[in-house]
Amino acid sequence: MSPEEAQRQLESILADAEPGEEATVQSAGQIENPHGDDNHTDAWAGIKEADGSVTIEKLHT
Repeated sequence: MSPEEAQRQLESILADAEPGEEATVQSAGQIENPHGDDNHTDAWAGIKEADGSVTIEKLHT
């Protein structure tokens, strides 16, 4: 999942949220990890800011 896709999804989820509320999204399926762990997933967290924007952060899963 690209950062842009994660941003769109999280903005949609948090559209009616109060500032400080958080959400996470995770890609469907698996992505190939160069370290040989095929169970690595792509996940992002988002938090609704006081100005209404959503800040995202990639999670290490």
